[in-house]
Amino acid sequence: MNVKVKICFAPSDSIIYLFTTTTILIALLAAGMAAQAAAFLEKANWLTALDNVVWDSGWLLSDASIPGKALHTLIGYTDQPTAMQLIVYVAILAVTFVLMRLYGAPVKVSAATARG
Repeated sequence: MNVKVKICFAPSDSIIYLFTTTTILIALLAAGMAAQAAAFLEKANWLTALDNVVWDSGWLLSDASIPGKALHTLIGYTDQPTAMQLIVYVAILAVTFVLMRLYGAPVKVSAATARG
């Protein structure tokens, strides 16, 4: 009786997708919180640079609607973002993803996969 047992300690694809999705959602949440902090500082007149409204998408999706509130809570959506809010949002996402690429755990390739 010839039985071959393959032991693989590599994480399954579903676990990788789960953590990738979770990481992206947490990054969007952090960027939204930082952009909201910029909006609070603008309203208090502590941050006055780039405080002009870039666009108004209230006709499409209002902050007062249920989907608008849900998106505001999850990713920091606002229907009238200022230039500073957009800069902060994009900067936080960029820094987060660059740091994840630099310091994230490398994906390990099993010996069976590397051989083809």
